[in-house]
Amino acid sequence: MNGELKIHKDSNHIVITYIDKSFGVFGMGSATISNMNFLGNEEWFFNRLFVHEKMRNQGVGTMLMSELVRVLDEDKIVLVNEVNPYGDLDYNQLVSFYKKYGFVDMEIEGGLIRYPKN
Repeated sequence: MNGELKIHKDSNHIVITYIDKSFGVFGMGSATISNMNFLGNEEWFFNRLFVHEKMRNQGVGTMLMSELVRVLDEDKIVLVNEVNPYGDLDYNQLVSFYKKYGFVDMEIEGGLIRYPKN
């Protein structure tokens, strides 16, 4: 892969994008999280992990998640993930994928949470 990762961070959002212009598609993948402080929570919410269909099964999702985990640990962010299968992976495949990055089950159905590593 010859693309590049870019990180945009502000007080309310973190967006990590992977762009490989050789495929002719801008924004081949992204991971987006949002701060939930406006709800009185200290956790952040995992909005979306997206990988363009031309780039799937080539390690882009793994690269995005690895970078996201690095940022979460560095910034001491607790991340809540409500698993919604709407792409190629079913619910169980998604849960298995996210658990590789330190997510654990929450009490609510379909919810996962990841605490920062020290």
